[in-house]
Amino acid sequence: MRFLPSILFSGLAFAGGLSAQNSDFPTVSGTIPAASIVANAGSAIDLRNYFAVTGITGQVVQFTTASGTFNVEMNAASAPNTVANFLAYVNANRFSNSIVHRSNPGFHIIQGGGYFLNGSNLTPITEYAAIPMEAADSLAHTRGTIAMARASYSLNTATSEWFINTADNSGQW
Repeated sequence: MRFLPSILFSGLAFAGGLSAQNSDFPTVSGTIPAASIVANAGSAIDLRNYFAVTGITGQVVQFTTASGTFNVEMNAASAPNTVANFLAYVNANRFSNSIVHRSNPGFHIIQGGGYFLNGSNLTPITEYAAIPMEAADSLAHTRGTIAMARASYSLNTATSEWFINTADNSGQW
């Protein structure tokens, strides 16, 4: 999975694949139909089917936070079970109102997916069964990638928790 650049999470949702990443900019991929909108009426035009972003080939998940949004590209070709596991939590709204519970500059990660706010209480996210470790690819733990957290570096223990690498951690795990 790859972090696409642009904390309390109000939710995670699938995005249509439109987001800029580094020098990748949206390009028009189809004719945009004429449309009428009414000012201040909350009108929306879905442009996802009319633009493409070069370099983005995987499914995109959008994180909505109290500080703004960011997108994450899934890499199902390299880690199909990991992506399916992550999306199962997204589709079940298990990450709604979840928090970043670990931000460690020395460890170079930002971690979430373990807890959500239930009123003023911090509650563990209900977990699915742990998934097996999948073979790493060329993006494994490089800066800007997202991965599933595992218990004490043990294989086959990833459940709901994820982390974003804020530095090149490829030699760490």
